Amino acid sequence: MENIVAGDIMSENYEKIDISTSIADALKIFRNKKRVCFVFDKNDYKGIVTERSIVRSRFDPKHHNIGSVVVNTPMVDIDESVFKTAEKMIQTKMRFLPVLKDNKVVGCINNELFFEKLKNTPVAKEKLSSVMTEDLIYADEKTPISTVMNMMRENNVSRILTRDEKEEVSGIVALHDVITKVVYPSDRIARGEIVDEKMKSLSSPVLDIATYPLITLKSTESLENAANLFLKKHISSVLIIDKEDKIIGIVTITDLYEAILKNKPAAEDSMKYVLSLSGVNKETIDREIIEKKMSGLVRKYGSYLGIGSVLFVYAKEHSSTNSHVRMRLASKRGVFISTSQNKGFQYDFSKAVNRMEEQIEKKKERNN
Repeated sequence: MENIVAGDIMSENYEKIDISTSIADALKIFRNKKRVCFVFDKNDYKGIVTERSIVRSRFDPKHHNIGSVVVNTPMVDIDESVFKTAEKMIQTKMRFLPVLKDNKVVGCINNELFFEKLKNTPVAKEKLSSVMTEDLIYADEKTPISTVMNMMRENNVSRILTRDEKEEVSGIVALHDVITKVVYPSDRIARGEIVDEKMKSLSSPVLDIATYPLITLKSTESLENAANLFLKKHISSVLIIDKEDKIIGIVTITDLYEAILKNKPAAEDSMKYVLSLSGVNKETIDREIIEKKMSGLVRKYGSYLGIGSVLFVYAKEHSSTNSHVRMRLASKRGVFISTSQNKGFQYDFSKAVNRMEEQIEKKKERNN
């Protein structure tokens, strides 16, 4: 797998659009089953635009152009390794990235292309149990949508399962469901547009927008099966069940990219880490503290977790009192998750590491 580069994955087919194009005209392109457009100002690449980025912007399509909703993305060099490319997909949470050659856009990499290439590697044969997240968040199906949104924000997750009166799972709701089924329609009404009479409000029960029946795979099935399902069903997550058909976890597209990174040839350290920062001022980050915390984690648990372990750090910071750090450690001993919030990146990072250590210790105790 280490011999694969971006040029081996990319497609030369991609849609171009001028930055001055109106959002209304851009939406016509997406109705023709296009999912992304690369935005140019004459010959200069400016970023990408997707139907989702337009929906989330909440701009009036008639009075704004694409320049208002363009998303800046990193670019992938045609000779860049598969591991570096996967890392960029994780860090940006984008599913499309432009490929450069001699500083010119020559192609596009997306999930489909990546997962097709994944099928021919040893990673594809790994079991879903090795990458799934076990700590699922549940809400009563009668819980207001607004409360569920708060639960997502507090737990830094984008999916929550709903339960009925018998404590049985009755559906799954994603943040995208809230945006497309509640927020966006209400914006359209505010602009005087006609929408479905059954439009939901934030006070509606979450079951009204949840998805059912649930899509599941067995924990013993392979990553390749999950990749095929994502592509066939056009979904970004699948629930994992055990041999008794009990839900025990969830696997997302991001987990597949994490699995690729986990198979990166090990360097001197037995653990790697990837930082994905949103709104965090990189100049204020004390790299020495981060390295010290990471070195301590490797020193204490590196041999137990095994070579190839990767710690993914997802951080958001809106202010010193509005922040969130979520850590996900993928290892041969399983997946560990810890969070900390609202104390600033440095404090939350340290706190999340401490909580991560507590989880590893508990796992060690259970296995002894």
